[in-house]
Amino acid sequence: MPRFTLFIASLLMILGGEVAATRVFHEKLEQVLSAQTPVIWARVQSCRQVIEPDAVRLFIRLDSIQVVHLRGPDGDDVIHVFSTNLERESNGRVIRVSPILEGSGLERNLQEGAHYYFLLDASGNYIRRVEPESSGPAIRKILGI
Repeated sequence: MPRFTLFIASLLMILGGEVAATRVFHEKLEQVLSAQTPVIWARVQSCRQVIEPDAVRLFIRLDSIQVVHLRGPDGDDVIHVFSTNLERESNGRVIRVSPILEGSGLERNLQEGAHYYFLLDASGNYIRRVEPESSGPAIRKILGI
């Protein structure tokens, strides 16, 4: 009986490890936002999702854009891209990994007509992270504004 119990425990650990290896982790705001990060406050006018083989690309049209820090996008359109490839090769084996993303998780659940803080890349045209209105004080505190 102890060997059977050990077998079941090992099986659960293996299965549990597989589940854990497909979880998405999001970095904290403090880890992503810096003095070099452009930040805007804007309303989502529309959002279109394109699913590619190893990524999802979001095309987001904004309006009512207010620059909070540094600069805004060149136009009304910004893009967010995230990888959906959770498999990597290691020592000749394909393994599933748990990605760590800069995003907050809101990026894939934007509501048209809603306002958000958008943390942009240096070009100002790609979204690194989206934050809700409630994050405004934390954003301003981190940036010292």
